[in-house]
Amino acid sequence: CTLGLLVLILVPFEWHRQHAYRAAATCPASAPAYGCRWQRLAEVAAVSVHHESHGAVNREVAFLAGSDHYDAHFSGDRLGPGVVRPGQMVSVEVWHHKVTAMSVGPETYRSFYIQSVPWLILFLAPLLIVMGVVMIATGVAGTSVRR
Repeated sequence: CTLGLLVLILVPFEWHRQHAYRAAATCPASAPAYGCRWQRLAEVAAVSVHHESHGAVNREVAFLAGSDHYDAHFSGDRLGPGVVRPGQMVSVEVWHHKVTAMSVGPETYRSFYIQSVPWLILFLAPLLIVMGVVMIATGVAGTSVRR
């Protein structure tokens, strides 16, 4: 029941976040605002590698841009070793105080903040919503039967 309720709450929220990101305009350089996508230069402060239990390798990159500090996670499949290193200047896209993309030369790398959820939303959301309703109904029915 709890898992079903969680699915029903999170899936529409994530769908809305993805839609808002895609609809957001690019900020004017002189006046960035919270809802727009801001392109700015940032210095790579640190790069760390994370080995996931299922074998995937991900990279966490810390950025400094003026007085702002950002962290972002990238797929190790796309962002290979040596692509970025501490002290390197890169272009980052910031939306809602999160790095959503990083450009290194001609290549653009999407962070997990934007990259990982769209597939879930586009293809699995209807199924997850139905599963959430079934889980809630089963949990409620199971609770009323036990009494």
